[in-house]
Amino acid sequence: MHATLVARPFWLGFGMVVVLLTVTGPMDTRADFGLLPRAVYWAGLSLATYFTAIPIVVWTSETLATRVKPLTADAIGGLVAGLPISMLVYVINSHIAGNGSGGWPSFLRLLVICPIISMAVVSLRHLVMHNRPTAPLAPDTAQDPLLKRLPLHLRGPVLCLQAQDHYVEVTTQKGRDLVLIRLADAISELPGRDGIQPHRSWWVARDAIAQTDANSLTLINGQNAPISRANKRAVQAWINGAAH
Repeated sequence: MHATLVARPFWLGFGMVVVLLTVTGPMDTRADFGLLPRAVYWAGLSLATYFTAIPIVVWTSETLATRVKPLTADAIGGLVAGLPISMLVYVINSHIAGNGSGGWPSFLRLLVICPIISMAVVSLRHLVMHNRPTAPLAPDTAQDPLLKRLPLHLRGPVLCLQAQDHYVEVTTQKGRDLVLIRLADAISELPGRDGIQPHRSWWVARDAIAQTDANSLTLINGQNAPISRANKRAVQAWINGAAH
C-alpha cells in the first residue's frame, strides 16, 4: 500500500478516474451533488473502496494461485472484495454523504452492483498488466539455478525476488511462486543478472523496471518495490549508471 501511495502513476490514474466520475456523475450523483461536492464524493469513495479491496484481492488471489488460473484467481478476489465494498458504499451514501435512500432495497442493489464492478476492474487490470510484450528467455539465463527450482510453466526472465519469512517469492514474466531459500542465496543463483536490492527484502532486475521515483521502483508487471532510506543513494547511483 505504501508503494502504491508514493507511485506517481497511481495518482495520475486515480485523478483521471475521479475526473471521469465527476463529469459523468453516475449513480445519480449528478442530481444529488454540485460539481465540487461531487468531486469530493468520488475522490473519497474511490480511495476508501480501493484500499479496502487491495488486501482482500491480494489475499484471495494468492490463496487460489496454485488452484486456478491467475485471471480466475484475480476475478474471484475482485468478487469477494465487492462484498465489504458494498457495505462501505452503503454506509458512506446513507450516513455520510446523505444521498442514499437507505433500507434493504438500497443495500441489496449495491450488493449486486459493487461485486460486479470490482470483479470487472480487477480482471481488466490483470489483462492489461499480463498482456504486455515480453522478451524471450535469453540463452545465458535459461540455465540459472534458481529457475530450475520453479515449475516449467513459470520459468522465464526473473523480474524480482521478495523475501517472505523462510521463503522467497520469485516473480518471472510468466508468473510467480514461493521457493524455500534465503534471499541472498536466491540472488547468487542468478549469476550475471543485472539487478539491485532497493530494500533488504527485495531484489529487482534492471530490465524489469518501468518507472522510478524517490521511494519505489515500478516494475513492468505493475508491482512496486520499495526503496529503503539506507539504499536510496545506491539505487540512484545504479540507475544513473544505466542512463550513462
